[in-house]
Amino acid sequence: MATVPASARVLLNPVGWAPCCCVEVGEATIVTLPGPPREMEAVFMRHVVPLISERYEVRAARQRVLINIHESAVAPMFQELMAAYPGSYIKGYIALNDQPGWLPVDILATGSDAAEAQRTLQQLIDELRKRLAEQGKQLTVYADAASPE
Repeated sequence: MATVPASARVLLNPVGWAPCCCVEVGEATIVTLPGPPREMEAVFMRHVVPLISERYEVRAARQRVLINIHESAVAPMFQELMAAYPGSYIKGYIALNDQPGWLPVDILATGSDAAEAQRTLQQLIDELRKRLAEQGKQLTVYADAASPE
């Protein structure tokens, strides 16, 4: 799918074929991302966010959750939560349906350190869970989601 420089580190794309490549040039790291938006977003969340978090004071925490509601119905809620928690990002992945009836959602939170990012992430998860429960829907953490009820 791509010509890769010999010195590049290739990172797998979790939702497509085009890879992500990282090349170290002096003290800089050049990262190439695939073009289709859903692939770029998935690669960014999987590889670039952790790379940035490792190198800079602002830390990020992320978690994949599953929700049993359509993305179109919950998208406004995502926007409200991202506005309420600056530095957060919430994205559903309709193409990733290994759990039929459940939408995988990545939640990212940032903070001045890892502990603050983790606290904010937990607040986002708790608030999203509460709002979904008000609509009779559920949220389960992906690691706990081997067989969501």
